[in-house]
Amino acid sequence: MVSIIIPVYNVSSYLERCIHSVINQTYKDIEIIIINDGSTDKSEDICLKWAKKDGRIIYISKKNEGLGSARNVGIKAAHYDYITFLDSDDWLEDTYIEKIINAMKSTNADIGLCDIYYVDSLTMKKNVSKIRLDANCVSVLSETSIINKIRTFAWGKIYKKKLFIENKIEYPDFTFEDIACTPILAALSERVVYVPDALCNYYRNRKGSLSNNAKNIKDIISSLKLMNERFLRFNIQDKYKLEIKKLLLGQARFAYQKWKDENSKEIEDLLIEFIEMIGKLDRDLKKFNEKKVYVINDALLQNSVKKVIFDENQLTTDINTADYFITYINHNTEGGYKRIIEVPQVSDIFDDKDIISWNIAEFIMEEL
Repeated sequence: MVSIIIPVYNVSSYLERCIHSVINQTYKDIEIIIINDGSTDKSEDICLKWAKKDGRIIYISKKNEGLGSARNVGIKAAHYDYITFLDSDDWLEDTYIEKIINAMKSTNADIGLCDIYYVDSLTMKKNVSKIRLDANCVSVLSETSIINKIRTFAWGKIYKKKLFIENKIEYPDFTFEDIACTPILAALSERVVYVPDALCNYYRNRKGSLSNNAKNIKDIISSLKLMNERFLRFNIQDKYKLEIKKLLLGQARFAYQKWKDENSKEIEDLLIEFIEMIGKLDRDLKKFNEKKVYVINDALLQNSVKKVIFDENQLTTDINTADYFITYINHNTEGGYKRIIEVPQVSDIFDDKDIISWNIAEFIMEEL
């Protein structure tokens, strides 16, 4: 049986759609744990109404402590060996549980995941975002890139509950909390199974969403630091060092692209911390500072890098002379962007024909 954990906070406009998608699952052996995290709108009324209609719903009301805290409450309340998370403004396709749990049981996988629909909050237009896994069932021991390919989102996956309990993994009480958890959960798994169907709907760019609030930029770094501490705690940081670098780069790019125009000081601080974290992963910041660093001609990026490196002569805008990282080329070409990657070597750059529409979240997980 599967426990579906739904944290709720002031989402009365979307909650009916979410709950309806869960009770209509073709796989009926489920319990639905709804955690009301101190909502002040009509969310509680909606939850109580549905709890009366469907005996599989367990309703928990608590003071507002954030999404991570609500998920932790749901994990502790879950009675069954498999759990999945659903944000209360998102919704599931009817066969989400059935297809993933059957795949997990047939392969004895610790995590099962699927493709997702990105749904534009203004137009309701759907785009499929596919997981880039070569095989349906992946042995984690033989593919360290799984911690990136699985993506950091908590939702869109079913987990064996013991991954959380036995390894004492809890969500932190700040935003972007899943960054600190999903990669380490993947690394601690033995097998991951992938169902190549879009079964989960992610409602993007909703006004009021915590992930759209620029004030939460600092939480990205907090989550990355906690993630790194956990890889150290399990003594697997060296094994996953390159993949952790990719995660750091991906999150820095995400924040820079999303908020560079409205919060330059916060973004600059984030980039500085990010660069220092990359250096520490090499165990020798001096070694990092002997590298020739490529940056695009961007004042914010230039200033951030200058505050970390020892010698401004290390900066270059000539890709052919660069040794290390930093960013993308922002040439708008036919509505898209030309991308260049410098991790871990300049030889990894993409060629001129790689012109695509910009989707930072997909790009980092799929292309790196």
